[in-house]
Amino acid sequence: MKSLLNILKKTELPEVLKPDSAVVDWLTQLGIDQDTIRILSECSFTCGVQVNRIYIHQFNALKTENLDEQSSQCLENGFLIIGIGLNGDPIIMSLENLCVGYASHDELWEEEEYQIEEIIEMTKLDICEFFLNAFDDNFPTAAFELYDQLNEN
Repeated sequence: MKSLLNILKKTELPEVLKPDSAVVDWLTQLGIDQDTIRILSECSFTCGVQVNRIYIHQFNALKTENLDEQSSQCLENGFLIIGIGLNGDPIIMSLENLCVGYASHDELWEEEEYQIEEIIEMTKLDICEFFLNAFDDNFPTAAFELYDQLNEN
């Protein structure tokens, strides 16, 4: 059984909070499976957690983070914001296949017209693999870095 908490133990962790049942219910309504909700709820701390050079959001703040006016486009297009990269790019998880990547904050928050596919870069990593890889200093911390890495060949 995958555990995000075991991965996060490599870093200093804040105080644990009980997962908010309203957030659990909201994630369930989005169609997220219970195993993924369990993995996400392992991040039920008093604040977000820094994983090398990126951050994973506090579990109890996921609903607020995703329903924010500037960020709601991600959710409306099937991507849950679960953290933030070094330059402010949201870390997103596809609700379709649970793979994790980045959305470019410049376009998301400043551009008026775009197709979501134009502003996201996705890995083939699930949430646990993504944050485990984040401990590597060469791991991308922003959408443009992931784009460059994916298009090196």
